[in-house]
Amino acid sequence: VPSNSNEERVSPRKSAPKREFAIRNPDGSMPGPYVWRQFQEGYNWVQDAPPVLVAVAAIIKDTFGETVNHFIIIEYDDPKITVANPHHDKDDQWADGASFFNLSFVEGGATGTPRRFQILNKAKQVVWERALAHNSCLKVDGKTNREFKHAVPPRKDEAHSKRWSIVCRHLVSTMKDSTDPADMRSANYLVTSPQSLQRWGFAPDFAFPFAIDCASIITWKNGTTTHLCDLIDLREKCFYRSLLKNQAVDARDFDLLDAALTWAQENGVGFPASSRAYYHDKIRRLLDSDAATKGVTTEASAAGPVIKKARQD
Repeated sequence: VPSNSNEERVSPRKSAPKREFAIRNPDGSMPGPYVWRQFQEGYNWVQDAPPVLVAVAAIIKDTFGETVNHFIIIEYDDPKITVANPHHDKDDQWADGASFFNLSFVEGGATGTPRRFQILNKAKQVVWERALAHNSCLKVDGKTNREFKHAVPPRKDEAHSKRWSIVCRHLVSTMKDSTDPADMRSANYLVTSPQSLQRWGFAPDFAFPFAIDCASIITWKNGTTTHLCDLIDLREKCFYRSLLKNQAVDARDFDLLDAALTWAQENGVGFPASSRAYYHDKIRRLLDSDAATKGVTTEASAAGPVIKKARQD
């Protein structure tokens, strides 16, 4: 299938490399996004499904009577690192009553070693497990996905063969570039930058797709629309909120913390009351710890902590 070198890994986390494809809707919109990425900029990395995936969709329709229009190809290239921890698939943008289908392909074909696929209950007990053979198709219906988690665990002592899976879904949400000039926007990057990306572990030459002059509009299942830049702006506000909060806590500064909490509230990303109390208490505990180390004690008052030198005998 066609490749996009930037899509090998959307973040520096050691997870399974993925590529994403979809069959366009009659109006030219792309099904999606399937919200699995760490960075929303990657929503535009969905590629047009090549003929082989269009054929897969036709076979699923003929065999199971279900429509699929979205595909994520995952490469399990490491026996320990590339895994799928127990999870439910996000189904809020699926067609009603839809299943997902998992096609498996094993390096070496029938002579390779397939990966195990598990279904787990709420107690995290494995209730079903199968090594998914080369060229097999597993159907997981929507009810099973909601009530049970599924996983691809690390290999144990068995020989390692690479595995490729094609996860097929039916999404009703769509993405399409608007033709209205008013929708051409750029995201407000408060934190994410080439420098911060390197601090977070991205390679220096990683071509991060900053949303500059972007007109991508998402239409969700319920009919509401969102500009891609609005999602990114919200994420950046959350990043900046955390940055301000961490600076205040590191400085043991109640005024800085209150300013950070006020900024967050005014910008629509406020902390709940329990979190506000937690971070105030955290600064008090850090001050107590600092004071104990320096041979002083602290007393809390309505005006904040009062630091007194310890009396020396």
